[in-house]
Order: sequence, then C-alpha cells, then structure tokens
Amino acid sequence: EWATVRALSDHKRAYAEKFNKSKVEMWILFSTSGMVRMLGKNREAVGENRLLDKAARLYGASGPLERVWEAKLAGEITGGEAQKAYLFLYMDRLADLGYRHLLVRPIRASRGELYAMVFASDHPAGATIMQWAQERDRALTTRHAFRCARIAACIRRSAHWVAERVSNRTANLDRVGMRRGRADG
Repeated sequence: EWATVRALSDHKRAYAEKFNKSKVEMWILFSTSGMVRMLGKNREAVGENRLLDKAARLYGASGPLERVWEAKLAGEITGGEAQKAYLFLYMDRLADLGYRHLLVRPIRASRGELYAMVFASDHPAGATIMQWAQERDRALTTRHAFRCARIAACIRRSAHWVAERVSNRTANLDRVGMRRGRADG
C-alpha cells in the first residue's frame, strides 16, 4: 500500500535533509499485468469488489488511475499500453515523494511483461550502481549450469549418506537396547 511506501520514504527524511544524506532507497516489485487483470473489463465486478479503492490504496490516489482504466474499457488503449500507464503513474507518485532517480527493469514471461522492478533513489550513486547491476548478464553458462547440477547431486548424496548413517546408528542402538526412551536394561 502507498502508506507503507510513504512511511519508508519519510523514515529518514529529516536526517537526510539535515545532514545532506539520502533517503531510504526502495526496490519495488510492481505487478503491471496484475493491475490490468485485477481491474479487468467488468464494471459491476470492479464496483462490487471495490477494486478501484484497492488500486487507489496502492497508488495513494485515484483520479489518473481511473482515467487509464476507463480508456482501457473504451478500447482507446491496449492492455500493454494500460500496463505502461499504470507503471508510469506509480513512478510519478514516487517522484512526488522526492525520488529523483527511478529505474525500471521489466520481468517478462513468454506471453509478455508480468512485473516491473522499480528502483527509487534520491542519490545519483544509487542509480549508477543499480543500473550497473541491472545490466549484468543473468544467464547461466553451460559450464555454470553443469557446476550447479554437480553441486546439487553432491548435496543429495550427502543427505542420503547422513540419513543412512542415522538409520544404521538407530538400528544398532535398538539392537543393544540403548536408544533413548527405552526402559530395557
């Protein structure tokens, strides 16, 4: 909810202003496709479930959000355009909180964008570092994938070995009647 975002933004505001420091930086997962799906096309369902109110709590405002939804319902914009509009509105609200550096990294699936990772900072160094991190290649090479598979197999063998040792030890203790909880002997 927007109240949480605002609280985080205000958390160190006085300190940041007094000592010329940065506010709390934020890394926010924003469901662009979720906004389009949640609001959907059915006015009655949106009204009955108070979905516009829920969306307004996410944004901290309702006017522009409702205009995007109305444009989507009227066929003036596509679902993809609505996703971008919802995201830009959210980023605009972050800018209103004093975040001068906003970066977005779309998270895509085979059918299009699912989420957007939004980074908000009021310091240029934060933006530079995050931009560098976002541009790094995330794909595993074949060598790394093979190495990960070997490590996973090793962990599975180790877990099997430990379970086998515990089972054998328990069987030996049972055989001699020394396992805890037994009243033998």
